[in-house]
Amino acid sequence: MTTLLASLGGYTLQARVCGPVGAPLAVLVHGMMEAGSVWKPLLPRLAATHRCVVLDLPWNGLQSGLWGRVLPPERWLSAALERFQLCPDVWIAHSFGANTVLTLLAQHPATPGATAPAALVSPFYKALHREVTWSLFQQHVNAFPDFVQQSIRARTARPLAPDVLQRMTRTACEHFGCYVWTEFWRLYAGMPFLPLHEVRQPLLVLAGGDDQFARLPDVRAMVDTLPAGRLRVFRDAGHFLLNDLRHDAVGAIAQFLQVRGDPMPATPRQACAGATPSFHSTESTP
Repeated sequence: MTTLLASLGGYTLQARVCGPVGAPLAVLVHGMMEAGSVWKPLLPRLAATHRCVVLDLPWNGLQSGLWGRVLPPERWLSAALERFQLCPDVWIAHSFGANTVLTLLAQHPATPGATAPAALVSPFYKALHREVTWSLFQQHVNAFPDFVQQSIRARTARPLAPDVLQRMTRTACEHFGCYVWTEFWRLYAGMPFLPLHEVRQPLLVLAGGDDQFARLPDVRAMVDTLPAGRLRVFRDAGHFLLNDLRHDAVGAIAQFLQVRGDPMPATPRQACAGATPSFHSTESTP
């Protein structure tokens, strides 16, 4: 696996690359306070037929929480495409990353990969701006510690004692910080204004039927707006599908990308597609 690094505004962008050279390019975008390692269950299957680029962006929780003062998330994503000279043939994204990709596709049609298919896992959504209320704002603020706690549980292999889990949750919430939370809210509150009817490529949306945060009725409303949107609901899963139902979620994404057979035909590549990245790289093993 090759690791590429680039710097922007005092923050580090990282891209880990694996899979056959010349295969369709899949760009994977993680959610808030999670690293690109969230895609580890998917990579062995996907890298058989796709050139995979796993991005680590400033909202991975490993850098300062003031990244939103430099760029909004969709511009961080476009900057990563530019820095690493990427033209995605397909997008795969989770949670906050899914909303970031969706915003990029809807608002920036000239971006490389803006017409590529996408698999979006557990995106947040509101269809109408009048649904974005003070009450909703307060609900999300109050629910945030529970969201963090579920995230910790989903990514911890061994059971945690209640007091340990509580301390980890408090520490993570403080590290997350209010500035990062306001970036989440800005992106989420902007969903009603996205011209989703113009995002015409195939989009697969994966949702957990028990997701307390990205609620199923809202996700259905989003898919109904997408001209070529498809919804796959996992009844016994929450927000962290790749942990709750790992095999089923990976299978659904693989099927969408036709990993079992011929890979999905690549969208027309733009001029940057054949360029060689010129940033510092290190070789590492998975």
